[in-house]
Amino acid sequence: MGEEKSKSGIKTATVVAGAIAFAWWTIEIACKPFLNRARDAIAKSEPDYDPDDEEKSVDPPKTENSSGTK
Repeated sequence: MGEEKSKSGIKTATVVAGAIAFAWWTIEIACKPFLNRARDAIAKSEPDYDPDDEEKSVDPPKTENSSGTK
């Protein structure tokens, strides 16, 4: 009886892993056109900018006040 439970558990784990892999692949295919357009837009706006090269900072970026006063 324990051997049947073990085989059932392995089968269930295999089915779940396959379903997760298929879902991930489906999302990748569905979002690919959007991601490509977004990457192209970023590349055209600032060709030298690479977000992977940027270090994460704790402080938010400072912006100037639009009225010109501090």
